[in-house]
Amino acid sequence: MIKRIAFWIGIIIVVGSHISMLVMGMPAAQVIPHAVINIVAAGLMIFGSMSLDK
Repeated sequence: MIKRIAFWIGIIIVVGSHISMLVMGMPAAQVIPHAVINIVAAGLMIFGSMSLDK
């Protein structure tokens, strides 16, 4: 259950951050935080996908 939640939180982070980036633009000061957040989201998705088969 926790891995499935982690997977979907990761998806929401990635999609939400990219929608906000497209709508509002991205100042240079936000590029690094955006990258870090997306790396964390990718980790959550990898962690979550490890048990989707079970």
